[in-house]
Amino acid sequence: MDLYESVDIKNYRIEVHALKSSARLIGAMELSKMAEYMEQCAKQDNVLEIERYTSAMLEEYNRIKKSLETYILQDEEKDKS
Repeated sequence: MDLYESVDIKNYRIEVHALKSSARLIGAMELSKMAEYMEQCAKQDNVLEIERYTSAMLEEYNRIKKSLETYILQDEEKDKS
C-alpha cells in the first residue's frame, strides 16, 4: 500500500474501502472487518491507528492472496488432467 507509506489518507481510504468490499465478496470476513476499521480511521484522519494496524491488515491480505493462488493453481492442474 504505497498510499499508506506516502500518507495519502484520501486515496488510502478509497483503497481500503475497495478492499473491504472485495474481501466480503470472497468470504474473507476478517480482512473485510480490518479494512472497514482502517476506512473509518482514514475518515477520522487517525494516522496513529492506521500506522498501528495497516501491517496486520496487509499480512491478512497476503495470507488470503497466497491461499487463493494455491487454490487456483490446484484447480488448473485438475483441469489439465
